[in-house]
Amino acid sequence: MIYVTLILCVQIFGQDLRVVYDYKYHIDSLNIENEQSEYMILDIEKTRSIFCSYPKFVNDSLMFNRKLSDFQVPVQSDKSKIKDLILKDYKSHRIFLYTQIGPQAYKIDDDTKVKWDISAETKNFNGIKVQKASANFIGRSWTAWFSNDYPFQDGPYKFRGLPGLILELYDEDMYHHFKMLSIKRRNFVKNYTILELAKEFTAVRFAELWRDYVQNPSKFYISSGSNSGYNMSVTMDGKSYSEVELLREIEKREKEKLEKINNFLDLELYRKKKN
Repeated sequence: MIYVTLILCVQIFGQDLRVVYDYKYHIDSLNIENEQSEYMILDIEKTRSIFCSYPKFVNDSLMFNRKLSDFQVPVQSDKSKIKDLILKDYKSHRIFLYTQIGPQAYKIDDDTKVKWDISAETKNFNGIKVQKASANFIGRSWTAWFSNDYPFQDGPYKFRGLPGLILELYDEDMYHHFKMLSIKRRNFVKNYTILELAKEFTAVRFAELWRDYVQNPSKFYISSGSNSGYNMSVTMDGKSYSEVELLREIEKREKEKLEKINNFLDLELYRKKKN
């Protein structure tokens, strides 16, 4: 399934810090042996940081360069497994999560801060002295190892607030594990595909929408809420479908996929309920 999303490309120049993490995770708690992985990048700038999948960044950069060029440069479809993008605004101290449900993009504003318990324990991490901290956050118990050698109060995903950059982060069950692979400071061009027409939702409203999606995925692919009435024929994966057949196929595929997605990094986001 190819999702089409309206986008705004932003190009930024500057001498900033790029941190690359190896992210290993188990998205299906009923099949723990099925470990997946993705390279993630954290770009730290003067007033903000952006955290996203490295394959997504590469795809977005190709799309951006294609827009700048008069030539039709072939662009592969987005192969990233992790679609979320996290923007941390250092001035407002707010976090913005860009994510998707079906073909629609959503922007979720969050000002939640991590309440860290910093330990005196230290260790050597790839030749760098790091210090231990722990916290209960987004529905899990976490251990973080941060370095004062890099005085940035930032880290993977929504994690922030320690007196140094987080180089390693994992939950108590080791379902989600981030390990820093490289840190580079240099002048380079960064191209981000920010979701322009993302609908702004609260976390509570997003969780409600997610529960609705799990029950009826195909509904999210019908803009009018009902069939168009036209005798459409759509080709997907080399096979032609009528509109009704396509919706049935989407429903089947999405439900099969959702059965294996139950161990989210951010458990709290998908379980939030009204007070």
